[in-house]
Amino acid sequence: MECVQDMMVQSAIEEVEQSRYLFRQPKYRDRKKVFNWRDIIKENSEIFSSDEIRTEFRMTRYAFNVIFSLINQYSVFKIKRKQYAVHLQLLVFLKRIGSEGAEGVEGNSKKLAIFFGISQGTVKNITKRVTKAIVERSRDNVAKVFSSRGYENRN
Repeated sequence: MECVQDMMVQSAIEEVEQSRYLFRQPKYRDRKKVFNWRDIIKENSEIFSSDEIRTEFRMTRYAFNVIFSLINQYSVFKIKRKQYAVHLQLLVFLKRIGSEGAEGVEGNSKKLAIFFGISQGTVKNITKRVTKAIVERSRDNVAKVFSSRGYENRN
């Protein structure tokens, strides 16, 4: 009898030692297991509230959708190789440029890769791709302003 109790106590001790949180709320969600970018961009997201979107990606859903509509047709997203959806690429980009320290632009991309469930190289490639689309969009806007004022393109 005493041996069985000792085994139960030892088992309980091992379980406590292996758990980071002893008493976690039942409604706690592990984002890595439930990350769904399609749900995040919806207005009535079940995963991210509006405040969480602002905290994680540094903008509102509306602003995200405006940026998406401005860049999604650029050639960097139309290559033959298979790539992630433009929505997801924009989320990765925003999370990276909005992060500080080790997971930010100057640091490595390991934490971001884990957050999104993609490889570190993919985080870097996506950042370059979205940056290129934003720069192309900016050039197009500058060219429109100059042409509307009578200046011609001398390229």
